Amino acid sequence: VTANFLGHTVQDCLFFALAASCYLAYGRETLFVTLPLLRAALLALQAAVCIGLKWAVAGRLRPGRYPLWSEEYFRWWFVRQVLHATRGGLSDLLGGTALLPAFYRALGARIG
Repeated sequence: VTANFLGHTVQDCLFFALAASCYLAYGRETLFVTLPLLRAALLALQAAVCIGLKWAVAGRLRPGRYPLWSEEYFRWWFVRQVLHATRGGLSDLLGGTALLPAFYRALGARIG
């Protein structure tokens, strides 16, 4: 099993660790109330890390042709891998809502 930096494996491990600590500290009833809030908080953190990495690593990439293995290509490739790793959980949650265009705008897309 491979784990990527922001993929489901790391997110799920963090979720289960926080859920277990909540269960041990406060009990079963509190755990069932906080599980949806915990999942939403982790997805918001994942989106924030994704947006922060995009701007820290790549900034605003201009459309054009870049030579393979150049610094611009590597930055584009890295951001694409981060977005691919985070796309599953975020698009499931944000798909079909007004928050998805806001997420893309935070990444630098010009929509509308």
